[in-house]
This record gives sequence, structure tokens and C-alpha cells, in this order.
Amino acid sequence: MSRDPSSLRPVSAKPEVILASSSVNRRELLGRLIDGFRVCEPVGGEPLLFGETGRERALRLSFFKAESVKAAYPSHLIIGSDQVAECEGRLLHKPGTSEQARADLAWSSGRSIHFWTGLVLLDTRTGSESTMVDHTRVWMRTLSAEEIDRYLEADQPWSCAASFRAESRGPALWRGLLTRDPTALVGLPLIRLAHFLRQAGYPVP
Repeated sequence: MSRDPSSLRPVSAKPEVILASSSVNRRELLGRLIDGFRVCEPVGGEPLLFGETGRERALRLSFFKAESVKAAYPSHLIIGSDQVAECEGRLLHKPGTSEQARADLAWSSGRSIHFWTGLVLLDTRTGSESTMVDHTRVWMRTLSAEEIDRYLEADQPWSCAASFRAESRGPALWRGLLTRDPTALVGLPLIRLAHFLRQAGYPVP
């Protein structure tokens, strides 16, 4: 009696990891933690809802990103993450232009910004979900128009929430920082993600 050759293949206990993101920063951060993951851009636009807090939006959009690709990956670990910046009740989006970035930095000058970074790990083998929202607070210096212009020319943070790059010259704009995980501010909370991956049976490190 012959056997199906596929039945003789070794079965790996380590699932493949999928990063549901188009963010270069998240890809680089995950590369610090593990090797050999796959990147898949989320399917569809990110739906916005009025009346949400920053924390609520960060978690909802993290779920949206992971859920949007799970049909294509039925036996994988899928990571979804999103970050929302909030200053005195106002959400600070990715500016897109230098004019909007200049307006955002002028608004946040001398104030504190709350960064909510959502994280979702879907295990499509079991249907289990691991979730969290990291909270990081940044106190901004009082910035002159000249300082803002010099910073924007140097970093060009058009795709960054709150209009600065934490991984580049952004800290020069701050007077303080409170965080449990500095990688969360850049875009992906690696401390908690490593915990979630270990819980799912993926060896880290």
C-alpha cells in the first residue's frame, strides 16, 4: 500500500507570521524580533468612526488590518497594529503635507500628546485573539516657528502621526517622555508582541 508523499513531510510546530501592514517602520521593528515573516498590505481603506477616543480607534483599526487578510492565511499568526496620536482631545493624523505638519506642531507646541498604539495577534489555527493598547505620553517643548521649519526640512515627517519621527530627530522637540515600551512610539510594541508570540508557540528569541 503506497502512502501519499505529502503525509511523509515533517510538520513544523512553528506557524508562519504575517504582518498586516504597509508601514516600513513596523516591518523594520518586527525584523528586530523575528526572521522570515511575510508582509501583507491590509485589504480596503481604514474606516473612520466619529466619536471614538484615540484608544478605541487604535484598537479597532488594529483589528481591521488583521481581520482584512485572515481569509488568505488560515493557519498563521497575523499581526495588526495601528497608532493614534491625541492632543487635548484632538486626533493628530498623518499630515501628508508640510502645511498640515506645520499646523500640527504649532498646535501641540507646549502641550502633551498621548500616543495609543494598538496591537492584535490573530491565531487563525485556533481562532484565538491577543490584544492590547500601549499608552505613551510625550511632552512637547514650546517651539518657535523657526524651530518647526528647521525640523520639518530635516525630517519631512509627512507620514507620521503628530508630525514627527520618533526614530529620527523628533526627540529634539520633546521635553519629556513616559512609556513602558519605546518601540511602541515608533509603531509596534515589541515587548508585548514577543509575549503574545511566545504564548502562541512561536519561539522568541
